[in-house]
Amino acid sequence: MRLLQRIADGDTRDAQWLLSRSPRWRHKWSENAAITRAYREGVSAALDGIADAKLAPDVERNVLLRITARTGVTSEAS
Repeated sequence: MRLLQRIADGDTRDAQWLLSRSPRWRHKWSENAAITRAYREGVSAALDGIADAKLAPDVERNVLLRITARTGVTSEAS
């Protein structure tokens, strides 16, 4: 919490470095965590778009299988 307070007070460089490398916080604050969140949000948005497109069942299944093959993310995981 002190590190978060330091960031709020404007002393960001040291606090961000420590948060991004601390085992307790890196899952939320590391660059990799941000990339992973953005990736999952993108896949989720794509799956939502496919559902909204009202494709024929066989076409939708083909698209979802291709997404799964490339990403490893299934529609149930989003």
